[in-house]
Amino acid sequence: FEAMATDSASPWESVLVPGEILAASPSSADGVPAAVEVAHRIFGCEVIQEVGILLRLPQVVVCTGTNLLHRFYYRVSLKRFDAFVVAMGCFFLACKIEEKPKRLRETVFAFHYSWRVRTRATGSANKPLELGGATYAAWKAELVRVERHILKELGFAFYLIDHAHKFILFYVKLLDGTRELAQSAWSYLNDATRLDLCVRYKAEVIACAAVFMAARTLGVRLPTEGDATWWRVFRVSKDELDACVEAVVGLYARPKVTWLEPLTPPPYITDDDFVSTYAASSSGAAAAGGASAAGSATAIATKPAAASTATTRAEASSGPPTAAADNDAELDASSSKAASSSKAAAAAGSTTMTTKGSSSSSKEDHPRESSSSSKKRDRDRKDDRDHHHRDHRDHRDRDHRDHRDRDRDRDRDRDHRDRDRDRDRRHHDRDDRDREHRSSQHRRDRSDR
Repeated sequence: FEAMATDSASPWESVLVPGEILAASPSSADGVPAAVEVAHRIFGCEVIQEVGILLRLPQVVVCTGTNLLHRFYYRVSLKRFDAFVVAMGCFFLACKIEEKPKRLRETVFAFHYSWRVRTRATGSANKPLELGGATYAAWKAELVRVERHILKELGFAFYLIDHAHKFILFYVKLLDGTRELAQSAWSYLNDATRLDLCVRYKAEVIACAAVFMAARTLGVRLPTEGDATWWRVFRVSKDELDACVEAVVGLYARPKVTWLEPLTPPPYITDDDFVSTYAASSSGAAAAGGASAAGSATAIATKPAAASTATTRAEASSGPPTAAADNDAELDASSSKAASSSKAAAAAGSTTMTTKGSSSSSKEDHPRESSSSSKKRDRDRKDDRDHHHRDHRDHRDRDHRDHRDRDRDRDRDRDHRDRDRDRDRRHHDRDDRDREHRSSQHRRDRSDR
């Protein structure tokens, strides 16, 4: 133990949040009490864990999502971003980081289902999301928005995160622990993800705390040698170990929370006003896009008219040189008349062309809108087709596995039958030999008599 405890530093280094930021989080600066902030953090992590189970994802995705949530709230306040929405964005981003990507619609559907179950929604709010509906579009846009904010606030640095789960099996094996000890420690680590221990302590410290609590719960005695305790082998101090254990034990004393109201200003993502506001803003953006397109078409139509007016004016003002001075007044009068007539013609032409341009732009608005809707419809059809192909492939693979299992069972049954047949044949041959031996012995006895 002494030799192992004095080795060089561990190569695994976790990226921790500085102490000055831990002491003054952005939420506390906005007047949010520490207990309320912890409750919202725990709530967001529980939602991530629940959705991870619903979508049958590995635990590493959940750990990465909760780690991102804790780090994000040391950059922004709970009064800017709701914990439920941030949990949705962190989960979606964690699936990409851990190379277990889920489609955006799957994430939205899973979190909407979690919201309906946790709030015990009734009436129309208890209905599942409709793909392509107003509520689905609003949730989808909010998910994309919060994901971009998470990427910006965390600086796109997501690959320097260590999880304590990867140390558990190694530690338990080194301590000659049992499978039950490893499973119990793993469960304690899953519960510890709800707290911000991942940004306060190294992964080795949290893993040792989980092993310590599991050993105390199961009554397992861990090895020690004099003053060298087992956690010193893993370069963990007693103060850090006690702090982690105390935090996790305090977590079990907290009441169970199903839903927490957001601290952000309304409208919330779960309100009907949010959906209507998003629909109004979307329609306003579409109308502004159509108006800008019409304005550009009008400007383009006006430019040739202005050019023709300038040309007419230049042609009217330039005339052949005359030698007689008495014809100057007549030429001036004729040129002024030509200029006035050309101005009127140019104005009429520009008005006509502007009207045509505006009418053509107004005619183009509808094809543009229909084009966007058709693109969206084609995209939804492609997603449905991909989903259908994926289901068909899964069913085909399942059928192949079933056929393979049936073939294996049939071969095993045939081997058993052959083995039984050989055994019966051997028994029969032995019985025949015994019978022949008895008959020969009987013949010898009779000849002797």
